[in-house]
Amino acid sequence: MKSQSRMFARLCLSVFLLGVFAFAGFSYRRVRVNKSWPSRPLRMIQLEYSVDAQGQEIYRALRVHDVDINGYWHTIRYGVGSASKIEYKKDDSNAILGNANGAGWTQLDSGPSSANYQGGMWEMSKKMHTQAYYDSNPNIVGTEHIAGFKVYRNRNVSKDDPGTWVEQDNCPEVGMAPLRTIVHSADGHETIVEAVKVEFQ
Repeated sequence: MKSQSRMFARLCLSVFLLGVFAFAGFSYRRVRVNKSWPSRPLRMIQLEYSVDAQGQEIYRALRVHDVDINGYWHTIRYGVGSASKIEYKKDDSNAILGNANGAGWTQLDSGPSSANYQGGMWEMSKKMHTQAYYDSNPNIVGTEHIAGFKVYRNRNVSKDDPGTWVEQDNCPEVGMAPLRTIVHSADGHETIVEAVKVEFQ
């Protein structure tokens, strides 16, 4: 009788422990997948360079890219080997403006300004600060480490020319601002803008 009671007690303990471990594993998975990071203003130091089909790199510019908490940004591009300085910015109307060598701001792209568009961009910004967004994105082709962050390589291939694609590498800590952008042409030539340092303000 005692032996049966001990066996039953052990069985109950085993079932209990199994349930605890299963719940803990499920809770950990849920927390990991649903983990999110806050939106924060940041400064990103970037290099702009090109790579030809033979792998030869040519550095074009140094960029200082500032992003505020709402996702509006301002970039200063300093040309390598020249005195050129070009500024770009996206303002609260979603227009993109350019200013070459202090000549004055010129609108490059009006950008949509509807409330629906801005609301959609805000929702996308929140999603891109979550781990779940990257785990479920079918366009992710791999991961890499850039400027100390694990980034997810989101590649969009041209429907008209499969040899042409654009890749933006993002991470949930930074959100919508890509740590690297690659424009790949069918002839093998690439234009790349890549972060070398990220500072949260």
